[in-house]
Amino acid sequence: MALIPSTEIERAHGRRGWRLRSLRSWAFPAALALFPVLIGAAAYKAGIPAAVMVALLPVAYLLLRSGQDDAVTFLTVLLLLVTFIPASQVFAPLKSVGSPATMFGMLGLWLWALGLVLPRLGLDRSRQPVRILVLVWVGLNIASFVAAHLRPIDGIEQASADRGLVLTLSAAGIALLTADGVPSRERLELLLRRVVLAVTVMAFMGFLQFVTGYNAVKLIRVPGLGALDVAAFVDARSSFERVSATATHAIEFSVVLCIVLPLALHFAFTATGRRRRWWWFSVGLIAAGIPMTVSRSGFVALLVIGLVLLPSWPKHRRRQVLVGTVGYLMVMRVSFPGLLGTIKALFLNLGNDPSIQSREVDYGFVGEFFSRSPLIGRGFATFIPSRYDFIDNQYLVSLMEVGLLGVLAYLALWIGGILVARSARRASNDPDTRDLSQALVASMAVIIVTSGTFDFLGFSVVRGLAFLLLGCIGALWRLQRSSAPEPLAGSATTEVAPNP
Repeated sequence: MALIPSTEIERAHGRRGWRLRSLRSWAFPAALALFPVLIGAAAYKAGIPAAVMVALLPVAYLLLRSGQDDAVTFLTVLLLLVTFIPASQVFAPLKSVGSPATMFGMLGLWLWALGLVLPRLGLDRSRQPVRILVLVWVGLNIASFVAAHLRPIDGIEQASADRGLVLTLSAAGIALLTADGVPSRERLELLLRRVVLAVTVMAFMGFLQFVTGYNAVKLIRVPGLGALDVAAFVDARSSFERVSATATHAIEFSVVLCIVLPLALHFAFTATGRRRRWWWFSVGLIAAGIPMTVSRSGFVALLVIGLVLLPSWPKHRRRQVLVGTVGYLMVMRVSFPGLLGTIKALFLNLGNDPSIQSREVDYGFVGEFFSRSPLIGRGFATFIPSRYDFIDNQYLVSLMEVGLLGVLAYLALWIGGILVARSARRASNDPDTRDLSQALVASMAVIIVTSGTFDFLGFSVVRGLAFLLLGCIGALWRLQRSSAPEPLAGSATTEVAPNP
């Protein structure tokens, strides 16, 4: 992230340049060396976690010194950890917080904090709305964490609260480093293309499992990682197996696909030459994977995507999408007889669906928990499903855990993301920028809606991608504001008001 050359720093500070250079030479590695100590202390077993983090830190340091490869390369590594390593594989001493992606997210937060005091990292420190939204959300979760320890709490809930705090900080690290660390529009688009490609590979894994019954995820075994016991979920509906690829559950997988689908469409429509066919291949594979999850959430999310994107597209693009959708449904109907009918029945038989009925029963005790601490809740991550029950609604879970203020802060993350993306869209006359902004708006809208269909923050893949894309919105907004005014197409003197 070396956006500020050291020669400029030395020129600005005169004779003190050598001191600043000397300070950077030892302060940065020394600060990084503290990170595994903190992780080990938090886990009360510093041996293995410290050894692992010591091995990772030089890699991160080299990535951040490699010119433009800065945050984007680091975030690419994190993206691969989020999407390709199953959530059940963790560093055993750290248990549920020991997933590589969670640890890399914490490392990202640490690097972002160092970037606030070390100019050589080149992190942007100007006003950033996404940064404010994330820090407010983190602050309320920390307040809830403190409140949990001010009441009688047993060891299980205390450990769960500690886990929740780590997950909060890790997610914040992903969003903050992305929002403030991506150095250019080209690097931002490269990161987003990598997001689409990673999820395309996930979609292929799901497609392979659905068609052949072969689960390629079983081949993913990372040395040094142990298996974490996870709750068993329903993996079949009617005669169809519900696929999840590397995600924990089919619902999570369907939402991951829907969050990334608008970005895949953006690159497919804006690509040129031979690249376009490959992006359309990604769109087709992601779209094909959604019904294979046999999940209502996926099709609700598809409706949301249509409502957000269709009005913003020109007429010819809307016609192309409508024709493509009809063809897509026909191919799915012929290739997988009964699949679309099964999904249709999920919506027509809501009143007789056992999963819906169980949710209605479970919601009865939410008010009791909420009434005990309505503002900041009983403590983030202290509502333990194995002790109480599963609540497939992030808003209700948050209402119990972090209270009304926490729910509002959680909503503000994604609604604020929409407003920031819309602001970047309004400020630009470039069609690609405007289309990308609207695609990110659709992704945020999917997060808002599907947070009401399952406990969103309890699933690592969708959580990591959501905060990564939120950070991308912050980066797009920052880069759009800092770029020079864009010339209008056709004439330098004609003013054209951008579309809403």
